[in-house]
Amino acid sequence: MKEAIEPKTIVAIHTVVTALSLSGTVYRACLEKRYQVRTSKALTEAQGRDLVKHLNNLKSRKNTPRLSCRLCMPSPRDGKAAIPAETIYPASPEQLDMIEDLKEAIEWSHSDGFRRWLLKYFALSEIEFSPQASAVIFALQKLLKSQHKCSACKLNPKATEKRTDDRSL
Repeated sequence: MKEAIEPKTIVAIHTVVTALSLSGTVYRACLEKRYQVRTSKALTEAQGRDLVKHLNNLKSRKNTPRLSCRLCMPSPRDGKAAIPAETIYPASPEQLDMIEDLKEAIEWSHSDGFRRWLLKYFALSEIEFSPQASAVIFALQKLLKSQHKCSACKLNPKATEKRTDDRSL
């Protein structure tokens, strides 16, 4: 017989969920994905402790400053880089499709370049939530622009030549 979860473990779970500001939908999706249950009361004590550990790991990641590349990471001083407060969890299929398109457009040095980049700059092995997807999309767009793939990019030599030619007329 399974060891029932203790009330203090349930309190610990809900404390961390509140600290992370997770919505009920995201919290339940996490429970379903990890343990195939819809409520914390259905967990065993071991699963409850594992969930608290997992959520605390997410909490510490959220507060840990990341390495950032000035070309491809959002700058805190850039107003466009801020993720809107009304962003909805989890990542939408449209966001994931956009990430796939951007990932294919970028020239990676290694066959697993995207996976390495995602792990290095975001400390993620997979994108689960909308804020993560938004930040990754923004960074991939900057990275693509830095590779001079954007025709309107100021760094693109062809775009610069075209602008100079237009001015001479």
